[in-house]
Amino acid sequence: MTIRRSKTDQTGEGHEIAIPHGFRIRPVERLRAWLGAAGITEGPLFRAVLKGSRVQATAMRTNAFVRAMKARLAAIDIDPAGYSGRSLRSGLITSAAARRASVFKIQEVSRHKSIDVLSGYVRSNDLFDDHCAAGVVL
Repeated sequence: MTIRRSKTDQTGEGHEIAIPHGFRIRPVERLRAWLGAAGITEGPLFRAVLKGSRVQATAMRTNAFVRAMKARLAAIDIDPAGYSGRSLRSGLITSAAARRASVFKIQEVSRHKSIDVLSGYVRSNDLFDDHCAAGVVL
């Protein structure tokens, strides 16, 4: 997928990232279904949707995305209070790190310019995994 412009790419140089087909969530399949249902052949991927499921040509605003995400969480009985757009990014980065993905591969997808900033997204759920004192007689 090509990201033509973003918060960190104001000049529009663009950045290409790979999106795996997946087995459970199947993002590529779902993306193709959305493009077909919405009739999107060019322009913004995430678009405003009005009542009656009328898809607009304009990009969805950031706050609309967060509201939609929180509504979906509430619909499956998850309290949306602790979630934000950053939660999705942080969750992916944390999951990738837990699976021992290369920090460079994670950085390719997250598009962080700094590994220091990237590391701030990794939640420490496994403080004792590969601990430097493991095996040391204490």
